[in-house]
Amino acid sequence: MKINNLKLLVLVLLSIGVQSCTEPVEVKSAEDVIKKMEAEYHGKWYPHMTFRQATSFYKGDSLQRQQTWYEAATIGEGLIIKFDSIPSGSGLLFKNDTMYVYQMGKLVQQSFRVHDILELGFNVYKQAPELSIKKLKTAGIDFDFFDQTERHYLLGNPAVKQAFIEKERMVFTKIISINGEKTSRIEFNNYQQLGEGWIAPEVLFFTNDTMTVKEEYFDIKMPETLPGNLFDASRFSEVVW
Repeated sequence: MKINNLKLLVLVLLSIGVQSCTEPVEVKSAEDVIKKMEAEYHGKWYPHMTFRQATSFYKGDSLQRQQTWYEAATIGEGLIIKFDSIPSGSGLLFKNDTMYVYQMGKLVQQSFRVHDILELGFNVYKQAPELSIKKLKTAGIDFDFFDQTERHYLLGNPAVKQAFIEKERMVFTKIISINGEKTSRIEFNNYQQLGEGWIAPEVLFFTNDTMTVKEEYFDIKMPETLPGNLFDASRFSEVVW
């Protein structure tokens, strides 16, 4: 009888522990939204992804050119983009809030940049909420502004920069930035499940409601590992995956 009671007590304590770990975040502020995004997929979101991207550039209503980009990312660590082919010496690297630009094997530009849509679409699920909040504030999202609609949480001052987070799946769908007479909008569309997380295979960029760039992801994969030197800024041309 004592053994059975002990087993029952252990089960009750385990049950309480599980409930406390999975207790939902109550959303009352912009910070709470970021905490809820991380909590929703804690330990579930894929650590790595690779894909090809059909990139279309527009001017007015006219398609100007198209290009294939090859991309690989370790969520929360870095994103590498190769133009035209994986062995290409041209492309972009994002790491440690820095953007590197390469042309024909040479580093031609290096600048500080918090990649806000990379943070909201991916990194937020694999790093501490406090770090995500700090980065997003640096990127210009004012966390003193918080609102919501039936479908979305709204983070940031609508007169400056505002991000939209879908309530149902806790995924980023849109960000609008206003600078004088110029309004920029980026949309993550057509979400599909990837492992226990999500990915939006269509990303649209608008300036004053006119589309300028359309990105379409395909051949999307979720590898278990990626090369350790993938985000070495000094070896951009030689790294492959």
